[in-house]
Amino acid sequence: MQSIGKAAFFNCMHLTDLQLPEGLITIEGSAFSGCTVLKELTLPGSLKHVGEKVFGGSNIEIVHVEEGITELAPVMFADCPLTQVDLPNTLTTIQDAAFYNCTKLKEITLPNSVTQLGEGVFQGCSSLSQVRLSENLKTLPTSTFDGCKALTEFDFAGITEIGEEAFQNTGIQILDLPTTVKTLGESAFAHSALQEIWSLGGVETLPTDVFAYTQIQTFDIPQGLYIAPGAFEYSALQKVATGIDVMEINDGAFRNCRKLTSVELNEDVTRIGDNAFRACTALTSIDFPESLVSIGDYAFLYHWADFAGGTQHGAADGPYLWSAASKPWAITPLPGAMPLSVCL
Repeated sequence: MQSIGKAAFFNCMHLTDLQLPEGLITIEGSAFSGCTVLKELTLPGSLKHVGEKVFGGSNIEIVHVEEGITELAPVMFADCPLTQVDLPNTLTTIQDAAFYNCTKLKEITLPNSVTQLGEGVFQGCSSLSQVRLSENLKTLPTSTFDGCKALTEFDFAGITEIGEEAFQNTGIQILDLPTTVKTLGESAFAHSALQEIWSLGGVETLPTDVFAYTQIQTFDIPQGLYIAPGAFEYSALQKVATGIDVMEINDGAFRNCRKLTSVELNEDVTRIGDNAFRACTALTSIDFPESLVSIGDYAFLYHWADFAGGTQHGAADGPYLWSAASKPWAITPLPGAMPLSVCL
């Protein structure tokens, strides 16, 4: 036998044993999807073409993938209660969501033959705590480990790019990136348990929401780092300090950091960008260095009720509106606002 058709055994809820013969080349999509009592599976090395969700939603716990197979299909084992996966040294590619929502999978080893992952390969694998990557894998695409809450540490050795939401909702607490990592995607670590940043490796840009809703409390801005609007939005950030030769706080860099209480600016800072500290409602004091030349629009705005033609107006739930239209800058306290100390 060389092929099995689309949905050939779909929802066969009494199929308990499956022995796929060597020589089998093709299994079409959903062929064994929904086989709820099928526990163990061996894929013969002769397989070349496998359709989407071929075993998705089945009850497979153990999978042996034999030497010869080079690719795992999209959504191949999605929603399976996998506990053991054996992958061959011939495997090069794992397609989108291949192990999506395999909530009982605790560990996975990707052989060094693997060079490419699709999006969301391990998304929703909430018990996954140990991952050994291929030495030849360079990119972790969008949502690779999104929702892997048991994943508390990770070895990024050899990785150059981390995609959008790749580690969102994970248990990772410390970020220590090697210099090989050059790129982070938006929301890469958002909603994670991240508490400390030891190293950003070779990263030169922090994109929007990359550390949003994390538990990071302090951040020292290194020279040459661009921080996109909202990078730390709604995080637990309490203290920000600028390193040597940092000349600018980028537009929106720390907006909505509601727990931020301390900002230390060095004598090289010349500009605070638009919305840089907007809605940082716990910020009560800040000393501006003599080097500072400009403060951008709404840089320290709490709440924007109305702002037109350079005229400041009160806001019902916010204490301050800043105007950078002229120097010296003026601050207008609103009724019941927390006092803010400013040293110009």
